[in-house]
Amino acid sequence: MSRARSLSLGLLLAALAPAVSVAHYPFPATPEEKEKASQIQRAVQFGTIDLQVSVAALAGMLRDENPRVQTAALLGIMRLANAPLDFAAAITAATGLKDSKHLSVAAAAEAVLIVLDKQTPVEKRRAQLVKLTQSKEGRDRAVGLPRGECKEGYQRRMAAEALRVIGDASVLPALEALADDSFGERDDSFDLKAGARVAFEAWWAVRSAGLPEEEKLRVVAGALRLGEPYWSRWCDAACRILEDAGEPAVPVLIPLAKGDDRRSKLWAIRILRHIRTSKEARETLLEVCTADLEGEDRLARQSAVHALGELADKRALPALARALARSPDPDVRERAAFALGRTDDEGTVAMLKAALADADPGVKTQAAAQLARKGLPDGEPILLDALGEREGVAGNIAVGAMAFIKDRDRLAERIVELFAKQPGEEQLAERPRILLDEARNRILRELATWDTEKLRPLAPALKPVLAQQPRSGWAQAVLKKLGD
Repeated sequence: MSRARSLSLGLLLAALAPAVSVAHYPFPATPEEKEKASQIQRAVQFGTIDLQVSVAALAGMLRDENPRVQTAALLGIMRLANAPLDFAAAITAATGLKDSKHLSVAAAAEAVLIVLDKQTPVEKRRAQLVKLTQSKEGRDRAVGLPRGECKEGYQRRMAAEALRVIGDASVLPALEALADDSFGERDDSFDLKAGARVAFEAWWAVRSAGLPEEEKLRVVAGALRLGEPYWSRWCDAACRILEDAGEPAVPVLIPLAKGDDRRSKLWAIRILRHIRTSKEARETLLEVCTADLEGEDRLARQSAVHALGELADKRALPALARALARSPDPDVRERAAFALGRTDDEGTVAMLKAALADADPGVKTQAAAQLARKGLPDGEPILLDALGEREGVAGNIAVGAMAFIKDRDRLAERIVELFAKQPGEEQLAERPRILLDEARNRILRELATWDTEKLRPLAPALKPVLAQQPRSGWAQAVLKKLGD
C-alpha cells in the first residue's frame, strides 16, 4: 500500500471537514446540554484554540453526570487523538468510565482507550476495532435494559467512530458492513442511518488518498447504496462529487442505474440527469426511466418522469403520454403534463386538453398552465379558479402561469375577489389565516416580477386593492411600477 493510501482517515477528515460534528446522539435536548454541546464543538475545531486546552476541557466533561454529555465528550477526545498532545488526564477519566452502567458511555470509553493506546502499533489497534465492529447482538445483553439496548450495538457504533480516526483503506470493508446496522435497534444518528454516515465519511477521506481517479469515483459511488434516496445528506455529498466529475463518472454510474439495488439506482439516475450532455448518460436514462415509469415503485416512477422530462427527447414522448393518461400517481401525471407541455410536438396539445378533465387539481392545473404557455386559452377557467388554492400544488402552478392568461379583465377580477375580505376571515384560526395570507402573497410576488407594460392593463382594478396592503412590501413594489 502506498504512503498516500495509508494516511489516517482522521488526518484526512481534519483537512477536509474541520467542523464535523461529534455529538451524534439525541443531544443536546436541554439548555444545559446545548451549552455543553457548543463547548464540545468548539473544542474539536482545529486551529481555533489551543488543543491541549481542549483535551483538558473534554476530560473535565467526563465527570459530568449526564451520560449524553460524557459520550459526546469521549467522541470529542477521539477526534483529537491524532494530534501530538498529552492525553494522560483523558485516559485516566476514560478508564473510570469503561464499566459505566450506561452502555453508550462504556462503549465510547472502550473505543477511546484503544485509539489512545499509542504504545500498541496502529495496525493492532485497527484490528481490535474491526473485531468490535463484528460483535453480535444477544451475546452479552445486559439485564433490565430497555428493549433494543445491548452492549454489542454500542460497541459496533463506537468502534466505527474510532475507525474514522485511525483507520485506513483496509478498514473500509468493516465500515461498509455496518451500512444497514441498526446498532441494537437504537439508531441515534441525526442521519437516517448511522452506518451510512460513518462509512461515507471514511470513504470521503479515502477519496483524497492518492487513488486513481476512476477508483476514487467507484469508491464514492459505493456510498450511494447507504442512504435513502433524496433523504441522506451524506449521499447528497457523494452526488455532488460525481456530478462535478462530469462525463468520467458516467461509466461508474451506468451499471448502478441499470442494477438491482434500489438506492444506488435512484441516486445514479439523479446524478446522470445532471450529466445528460453525455450520449451514454442520455441513452441510459431513456432506457431505464421508460421502464421505471410503468413499474410498481412509486419513487422510481417519480424519478423517471423528472428525468424523461429533462431529456427533451422525442423518443420519450410515448412513455410520458402513457404516464399522463394512465399513471395511478397524480404527482407523476402532473410532472408528465409539465414535460409534454415544454415540447414543440403538436400532438401534445390533444393530450393536455384531455388532462383538463383529470380528477386531481394539480394535474388539471398543470395541463391548463402548459396550454396557456402554448397560447391556448382552453384551461384558463381552471387556472383562475386555482389561484385561490391555499394548499397543494395547484395554487403555485396557477400563479406561475398568470402571465400567459389572455383574458386580462377576468384575471384582474379574480385577483380583486381573492384580496377582498372573505366571509369569516377575521375569525379564522392561525393555520388557515397563514395559508390565506400566503396564497395572496404568492400572487403579489409574481406580479412584482412583471414589467410595467404587462401590469398596466390590470392597473385600474389592482390599485385600490394594493393600496389596502400598506404593510406588504410586494404590494408596494407593484404600486411603484404602476407609478403610484
